[in-house]
Amino acid sequence: MGRKAVWKGRPGKVTPMTLESREPRVAEKEATLVSPLGGALVDLLMTPDELADLGARTEELISLRISETASADLALLGSGAYSPLSGFQGRSDYLSVVEHAQLSDGTPWTLPITLPAGDHARSLQEGAVVALRDEEGHLLGALTVTEIYDRDLEAEAREVYRTTDQAHPGVAALFAQGPTVVAGPVRVAAQAPGTVPSTPVETRATLADRGSVPRESGSARTRQRKPARAQKPQAQRLELRRRVQPSTGAVPQLRRGPRFRRLSCRSTSA
Repeated sequence: MGRKAVWKGRPGKVTPMTLESREPRVAEKEATLVSPLGGALVDLLMTPDELADLGARTEELISLRISETASADLALLGSGAYSPLSGFQGRSDYLSVVEHAQLSDGTPWTLPITLPAGDHARSLQEGAVVALRDEEGHLLGALTVTEIYDRDLEAEAREVYRTTDQAHPGVAALFAQGPTVVAGPVRVAAQAPGTVPSTPVETRATLADRGSVPRESGSARTRQRKPARAQKPQAQRLELRRRVQPSTGAVPQLRRGPRFRRLSCRSTSA
């Protein structure tokens, strides 16, 4: 028979570690941050000089007033929460997101990020710089027009929300926007502190300071390429939308497919 283990310490008391015994474990916990979706964080916030220059040119620029939802999207683009996006999606990215839940380069992405322009699209031309303002006229940023196109709202509602019934608040909002959108890269004015959640750069710095960052490993990189990992910025967008429309509190279904429906049914019946 094997020997029995003998506990030589006091019951209920853990023997403290020495400095030497701690050091290897500290080294084991050192880790680097996993790569952002798409490989790098995007910073689209204007410098003070850029903002002053834009303010001086506003009289000569076409202004486009955008909705609260679009303003939330613009703020998330500016902070880098929508990395790797550098602006509102063009037709190729839009169609790829709706049909395949990924950008045209294969990066996982599940929600279209588009800028409805309505009747104002007729006055816009490719290459033009447009001043973006909120519904009260405050300057939020600028967009360089690269494309103007019409969306298939029925197809978008069916693929993204899994219904075309306008009783669904997300579908109703989509149809209210109209099909015409404008695409292009943006530069964004810095928002007042507390207006948007912590930026990815701030969050990563906090995690690094706490020493609680995940290791960069093959499995982490693999998971990052799955749509579930790509939903994090979209979830942040939906949180902003709930603040904008607190009366509804509705959250659109982010992903679609047989597996999602089966899980939903089990969850509902439970």
